[in-house]
Amino acid sequence: MGKRIIFGGTTEGRLLAQSAHDAGRNVLLTTGSHTLGVYAERIAPERLYARVLPTAASLAACESAGIPRSHIIAMQGPFSAQLNDALYAQLQIAVMVTKDSGEAGGVSEKVLPALSRGIHVIAIRRPQEESICGENR
Repeated sequence: MGKRIIFGGTTEGRLLAQSAHDAGRNVLLTTGSHTLGVYAERIAPERLYARVLPTAASLAACESAGIPRSHIIAMQGPFSAQLNDALYAQLQIAVMVTKDSGEAGGVSEKVLPALSRGIHVIAIRRPQEESICGENR
């Protein structure tokens, strides 16, 4: 894991998060509850923290994935860079997984404090949309 920020798809993100877990380091998943189960299958609960929306469905997904309640951060953004920085410090995060959701999704507020702390960032790209003609856009 030499690079500090890695862009990839969901598969690459899982592999990189797994390598962080194997090294005994904490992983913060900020991609929401929809992909939680995939990561929870590969990362031991004591190493995985999940930031999800504070909804019954999100909490149920965390419970179903085996995430301990003490590792669930149920909050609704937007989040400031300062809040993210404090969260990374408190949880001793080594790898942060996020969606590449652009400025509207608060990516810079997540990424910049992570990089300043030496945290590896895994940014999951959105699947390319196909146009009506079948061309990627």
